[in-house]
Amino acid sequence: MAPTQHFRQKSRATPEAESQRKANKRKKSLKEKIRGVQRLLRQKNLPATVRVAQERMLTMLQENFKESAKKQQEMKMAKKYKMVKFFEKRKLSRMYKSCLNELTVCTDEQREELNSNLQLLKHQWNYITHFPKDEKYISLFPPTPCNNAETRQHKDDIFKMIKEKVDNGELTDTSDMILQSPKEKKSKQSKLSVIKQAIKSSSQQDNTEQGEDAFKTSLVDDFFIDTNPSEEVNEECSNICGTAAVTNKSKYSAMGLSDDKSASHHKVKRLKSEKDIAANKKKKKIKKKGTDESE
Repeated sequence: MAPTQHFRQKSRATPEAESQRKANKRKKSLKEKIRGVQRLLRQKNLPATVRVAQERMLTMLQENFKESAKKQQEMKMAKKYKMVKFFEKRKLSRMYKSCLNELTVCTDEQREELNSNLQLLKHQWNYITHFPKDEKYISLFPPTPCNNAETRQHKDDIFKMIKEKVDNGELTDTSDMILQSPKEKKSKQSKLSVIKQAIKSSSQQDNTEQGEDAFKTSLVDDFFIDTNPSEEVNEECSNICGTAAVTNKSKYSAMGLSDDKSASHHKVKRLKSEKDIAANKKKKKIKKKGTDESE
């Protein structure tokens, strides 16, 4: 007799597990999408409508790819030259303070030179803050002097460009931050963020309060202010009273009480509450007498 073979049944995946598996799939990168569109456009027997749509898709994907590449380059350069810019800014702030101290003691001949040095330090501060983020930073105070003529020329061109844009108002003048310490800058930024959040929350609260007030005044003003209320208000009040009566009736009917029994039920509740009040008053009087005798 041949031995029986046992086959393991394949476990069917639940819809939740299948959806999770699809979500965990790796998303296609922009490069892969561009390659796929280009591969599709190479086909010769492609309809004209599909070709036009895919060409538009290709241009859009290429623009998105350029933007993402630029952002990645900016993040990379910011991380690389963060400390260099920090130390150079600290050096500029110290030089600026020393120039201000010298101005208090200097003669009239030295005053012009010191003022020009102060202006130069402000321009250098703007150079550090507004240097192009996607380019390699060219230091103002390199440890070794730069002998390359192209880099020096490029540095001077960027310096002039930033100065002109700041003077024209295209870029913000950040030279007023030159005397502030890093702690003061952080506290100032945190205060500004707190103020912005408070303004947003207050504006939202004002909008909600105005909406509630408008809704209340639209229903109540005619009834409480006018000596002769309008017919619409009377109808609304009667409807509200009617709905309250209906709800009370349904409550007592659910409890198994008729209208007469419900009235008696109200009386019993009122008597119970009056008895409780009287009993509490007696207890308070007894406590007061006990305290007086003890004194």
